[in-house]
Amino acid sequence: MSARNPHSHPWRRNNIKRWQGADFEWKLVESADGVNATVLIVDLDQGNISVTNDIGNVLATVAGQLPRRAHHYRWFYRDSTGAWDRLEPVTGRISAGPRDGSMERAWIEAGGEA
Repeated sequence: MSARNPHSHPWRRNNIKRWQGADFEWKLVESADGVNATVLIVDLDQGNISVTNDIGNVLATVAGQLPRRAHHYRWFYRDSTGAWDRLEPVTGRISAGPRDGSMERAWIEAGGEA
């Protein structure tokens, strides 16, 4: 699903662009056991603020579209350099994610573009 933060619409005063949120796409990957679902977010790197720098708004946007509360999912995102990082949805903390290609495979299997 492609998403733009609902708060990211640019607003202008005196024709000056004040705010533009991150451009990103996300997928929900359900697990076979139905318990360990994963949210995958990809920074589309279209020239606006990065997902990293807009993480609070990105998490709020995605979490608002999920059937369960955010803490019920594992969260990962691919930054503009192609690295996958793990997200803690409650605190917004970012840490290094797996580097074994598993997140990229999950993204592609969910219909995302490499």
